[in-house]
Amino acid sequence: MDVLKLEFVFAICCACVTLSQVYGSQEQGCETASTDTVKRYRWELRRLAGSRFTFEVQADHSVHVALSAQRQNLGDMYEIVIGGWSNGQSVIRRSMRGHSHAVESTPGINSPTEYRTFWITWSSDGTIAVGRGGETQPFMQWRDPDPLPIAYAGYSTGWGSTGRWKFCHAAEIADIDECATDNGGCAHNCSNVPGSYNCSCRQGYVLKIDKHSCGANRVAFLLTTDTDECAVSNGGCEQTCTNTPGGFLCSCQHGYTLNRDGLAYVNECEVSPGICGGRDVGCVNLNGSYDCKCLPGFSMGAGCEDVDECSGRHTCSENAFCVNQPGSYYCVCLDGFTGNGTTCAGNAALPQHPK
Repeated sequence: MDVLKLEFVFAICCACVTLSQVYGSQEQGCETASTDTVKRYRWELRRLAGSRFTFEVQADHSVHVALSAQRQNLGDMYEIVIGGWSNGQSVIRRSMRGHSHAVESTPGINSPTEYRTFWITWSSDGTIAVGRGGETQPFMQWRDPDPLPIAYAGYSTGWGSTGRWKFCHAAEIADIDECATDNGGCAHNCSNVPGSYNCSCRQGYVLKIDKHSCGANRVAFLLTTDTDECAVSNGGCEQTCTNTPGGFLCSCQHGYTLNRDGLAYVNECEVSPGICGGRDVGCVNLNGSYDCKCLPGFSMGAGCEDVDECSGRHTCSENAFCVNQPGSYYCVCLDGFTGNGTTCAGNAALPQHPK
């Protein structure tokens, strides 16, 4: 009897230790990520639940968070910059690189050697508030008179700064059951999975290429006569082709998006002209992303600022003066000299400018 009691107690204790270990792991578990020096938002986080987003980040400067109605960059979305402009200023915008509706001086707000915690909240009256971990009052906020819907958060560094991120508040990015609304758009069956959902069809039907519709299933015919469309010209897909019974699927590598024809990827600079904002900055398409660079004659400061060539290197003659203008400059010969400004020759008929 004593032996049985000991075995029973031992089994209970072992079970208690196992449960404690499991729950401890869940409480300590965090989603981690890293970002490079090229500014491009990552959108792999699950759909936001509630009206608060908390994160930890280790970066030199230029921490960016986007709040969007979709899991992608939109023309209308909130952009929060923490510690931009050499880690000295933070802003809230209503579009990417758009007008700064809230501007706060925040010197040294980010750290390259330790994680700093920040939170962002939004309310039904359009108030966007940004604060530090451990503080209840925001250091920056702005009320949008025409609030935008918020469902996803993207994150990025850039402008020469890298970042290491932790997302430890799972309750704030809890899964949403997409199947609860309009059956997820599925024709037959909808199955919710963490961060997404899957459509399937009833017996006798197969899922079509749009992954939502169902068509008649000619199983015997497909099993004996299915053609691998991907074997010829990659199925016409720009990147990845996956053969399926009776059809095929095109997909893209990380950083690319399918066009409506399901075949090609998107050049962000062509699809969204003006995505970089401003007249003095140009868009450069990259492999799976894009970058914004200042046009010739401008340099990066608090944006793209005009370079005064006349205060440094220029090609004006020593007998000419230099005139700066946005993005360029020109030369004018001094009185008593003639030429194109780069070359100025003295005119014997005119009094020459003293050297």
